[in-house]
Amino acid sequence: MAIVAALGMVAVTGADFTDRGQFNYRVTAEGSPPPTTPPATGNGVPSQNFSNRHSLARSKNVLYGWGGGVTTGTGAGSQSLLPVVMPSGTTFTEIAAGPSHNLAIDQNGDIWGWGNGLQGALGPAGNTAVSTPIKVTATSTKFRKVAAGGYVNLGNGSVNTGTSFAIDTNGNLWSWGSWNGGMSTAWTVLGDGSRASRSTPRQITTGIDFVDVAAGWEKNAAVTRDGYVYTWGSNHYASLALSDTYSTSAVPTPTRSPYLKNIVKVAFGGRTAYAIDGEGFAWVWGNKSPTLGASTLGGASATDCKWSSSSEQTTASAAVCVPARVPRGSNPPYTDISAGESNVYVLDAAGAVWSWGGNRFGNTGDGTLGTIANRDTLVPTKAIFPAGIKVEAVVAAYFGGVAVDTTGGVWTWGRVGMTGTNLLGDGRNTWGDQDGQLTPKKVK
Repeated sequence: MAIVAALGMVAVTGADFTDRGQFNYRVTAEGSPPPTTPPATGNGVPSQNFSNRHSLARSKNVLYGWGGGVTTGTGAGSQSLLPVVMPSGTTFTEIAAGPSHNLAIDQNGDIWGWGNGLQGALGPAGNTAVSTPIKVTATSTKFRKVAAGGYVNLGNGSVNTGTSFAIDTNGNLWSWGSWNGGMSTAWTVLGDGSRASRSTPRQITTGIDFVDVAAGWEKNAAVTRDGYVYTWGSNHYASLALSDTYSTSAVPTPTRSPYLKNIVKVAFGGRTAYAIDGEGFAWVWGNKSPTLGASTLGGASATDCKWSSSSEQTTASAAVCVPARVPRGSNPPYTDISAGESNVYVLDAAGAVWSWGGNRFGNTGDGTLGTIANRDTLVPTKAIFPAGIKVEAVVAAYFGGVAVDTTGGVWTWGRVGMTGTNLLGDGRNTWGDQDGQLTPKKVK
């Protein structure tokens, strides 16, 4: 049965803002067209870059932030959920959380941002750190989708780069911020081949109707309305899905993958990429084992990359160049996907969360904890929520997950904290460096 992306999680008005990607989206059977406005639950989580030390979630029309510093939007870092300081008279219809900054689109199609404005990621604010939302754009061009990327050294919390992307109401792709993907890299990530950072949004595509964009560390992807995927940036570990032969060459501008079709969403982990298609299946490519075993594959049967020179053989043999479909078994169709540093979450049509990959801190959410000898969950495994809980949206944090249920309850699990920051938002101020929350815990 074919399925198509529909809307979810956020109340929005106006036809320009009814594309998939509003916080998150559901998938419905073909023949049940998307409504003209999303369900008015006011619940959801933003699209999110894997290397975050902060999180955002929306419950009953209130946007909450927690975790590290100015990126929470609450005015300061917090060990528990606090409301984001919203501009008067403004409703955010779309939000993207990046490693060091966040972006949002309001009801008028203008872009807002907060956090660290490195290399112009927050537009006119320059390199200023902004603790509450400020307007990035206020022009005749209106936008319907944003993504926030960049790099943060999570070992010491230092912020290095920030890159921003947006899709306007005509489907054109825009970018601004840092031109390179990391502190010591030379990959061009803005999508126009530029080697100069900029604070002014610039249109980088014309004539392609993009509906979704995903930002990773050094690599990015955008999905067209007809399900094709364009990628650009670093091809380290074959994360761009452009060839069956491994190459470290940078791809400076959006280039269509010959393998990815009928795709509705792409998500980037640390070195692995994922997608879900219109049939509700997950796909995976890139690095196949960030810890032990082929854990990022989720049981998919995949072929190692070919290589053209012996110097690339070691890396190529650890990567999958051609996307492989993850077996779903009897699970309902997957409707959303989000990737963390070494694991990934999918949401199914029945409201259950599944995960595979690294489980060092209980990332899977099934009550187990990976050991030093075996930290991985090899196949999609269901997270254990209390009976009767149906999840409406899920997103991966650095070493764990955040979910919002259909009643507006906010749940977190995985690594408790790092570098003085409570990642769960459960209010505790002390924890061990290796402490993990093994099943979802309600924090709001």
